[in-house]
Amino acid sequence: AVRTVVAFDVLLEDITRFTSQKRPTTNGKVLVLTEDAKLVGLPSDSELRTPDQWKQLFLVSLSEMDRSFARDAASQFSFSADTGIQVSSFESDGSTWWGAVKPFHLGHDLALWVLVLLPESDLYESLTKTDGSLRTSDRQVSGNQASPAS
Repeated sequence: AVRTVVAFDVLLEDITRFTSQKRPTTNGKVLVLTEDAKLVGLPSDSELRTPDQWKQLFLVSLSEMDRSFARDAASQFSFSADTGIQVSSFESDGSTWWGAVKPFHLGHDLALWVLVLLPESDLYESLTKTDGSLRTSDRQVSGNQASPAS
């Protein structure tokens, strides 16, 4: 029997270069974590621009990150091997955030977790047009009235 082994070397800095450039919304965040919720891919952040600044947070627990959205997300989601995709909302600094976490399996016993976090205000911003009305696929909502979208 022939066995094949595939190995690759990915630096934490490379993962963070990827995640720090991803913004699902204006203020949205993408993070990558280990199964014990340690940071391996950091989110976009104006105070974390260089690899030297990133190093201080690599393999730090999400609950210990100096960002309230991260600490609050850590208490909302589970990163254990027996959980799958999770979607939930939570409160952070007086704002509602939405998050989704999904395992990315690297082998039978190894997984990384991709966590996407969005402040709810970003969702409203992307739905609201410049005239202050909210549009869905076939209806326009302004105040308490709905009318066909033009």
